[in-house]
Amino acid sequence: MLSTYKLYTALVLSFVIIEVYTESTASVFRITPKKDEDIEVLYSLDRDMDGIGFWKDPAGIDKPVDLMVPKKHLETFKATMKDHELTYTVQVQDVQQLLNNATRRGKRSRNIENFGFTRFQTLDEIYNWLDNLALAYPNNVEIIVGGKSFEGRPIKGVKLTFAPGKSGVFIEAGIHAREWLSHSTATFLINELLTSNDQDVRQLAQSFDWYIFPCFNPDGYVFTHSDPTNGLVRLWRKTRTPYAANQCWNQEFCEQRICHGADLNRNWGFHWGGPGSGHDGCAEVFAGPGAFSEIESKTISEYITSISDKLFAYISFHTYIEKLMFPYGHTSAHLDNYDQQYIVGLEAIDGLSKRYGSRFPIGNIAEILGGPASGGSIDWVKANFKVPFVYCYELRGRTKAGQMYGFVAPPSEIIPSGQEVLDSLVAMFKAAANYYPQLKREAETSAPASPSLQ
Repeated sequence: MLSTYKLYTALVLSFVIIEVYTESTASVFRITPKKDEDIEVLYSLDRDMDGIGFWKDPAGIDKPVDLMVPKKHLETFKATMKDHELTYTVQVQDVQQLLNNATRRGKRSRNIENFGFTRFQTLDEIYNWLDNLALAYPNNVEIIVGGKSFEGRPIKGVKLTFAPGKSGVFIEAGIHAREWLSHSTATFLINELLTSNDQDVRQLAQSFDWYIFPCFNPDGYVFTHSDPTNGLVRLWRKTRTPYAANQCWNQEFCEQRICHGADLNRNWGFHWGGPGSGHDGCAEVFAGPGAFSEIESKTISEYITSISDKLFAYISFHTYIEKLMFPYGHTSAHLDNYDQQYIVGLEAIDGLSKRYGSRFPIGNIAEILGGPASGGSIDWVKANFKVPFVYCYELRGRTKAGQMYGFVAPPSEIIPSGQEVLDSLVAMFKAAANYYPQLKREAETSAPASPSLQ
């Protein structure tokens, strides 16, 4: 999730999760603050009590907050809510059960067309699948390496091409390691763009060149898979670059465990270090010691620059607050082609709602979150290259029955998430074509047939 301006430390969260998840005693509560003092009360719980931490940060009055509370602090939490006349509902009864359910291993498919839809894949599995796609579809799939990680892993993606001379759509996923549903949504889209026989999907696929990277943060993603039933590991957000902490309540613990990583979505060179980012190495939203200090953002930004003149759209996937956002995050001012992006975005969220009834609010990052979030990838792309359509999907965080899972989606959510996002993209680009007549004419001449296995 794109965190708001609250700066809380990964150090505290990490220590908390070790206790909470081994005891299997954490629950997540939703509270809606009615005044500024309510928000301060929630911040104080997060700051002062080991084990309590935000899943969804405060974003303003009347905006719901999700707070994880261990059993040992439950009575204190309830008393605090009563003292301040705050009501709450249980969103997740047992976080450990979520972790256990989300990591059950489904049967691995040998069919490349059915990859990734019954379980969450490891980085090696994703990359091997991309390589196999390039072999199976040599006329349509090209392996691209956009950058590399601190631990030496490639940031691998695919370029999908169906006709020469098309504008580009760039899709990034997995910039935050724990948001597994973003990675799987990207792989689902790759599969559908290649294999679907639906006429609308074929027209969408063949109207553009597609640059799709399922994992912008490979080191972090590998780390989350190293012990996925341990919350300390599974809920890791940042890169894995080691940094020293400027502030540490337990120096011995810091030296042993932390502080690794920067928030890769606060490390880009547009309003780097601005409001909504952190400057302590243990902060969840630590922006790094400088813009593009992370080799991941530095190298992938160089790749984006190299193809920037081809890009018509840039799409980013996150979880789990169910929003459609666009630049900018450093200010709520309506800049660049705000009105155009808003109108097209309305069509996109309408398309997303058709299949499962999901309803996503839309607006720029700062106004949707209720506070700034500076230094993100989509802001940098928009500011530097003026790409016409730049969006961030905060994907679903609940089952169709309304049960919240937050960052810890069960594998059964992979297909529904992918389907509704694909529906949304079809609607988005149909609407965008109204502003670009040449794009509309090209789409109308696109062949409807899907490519064959070579």
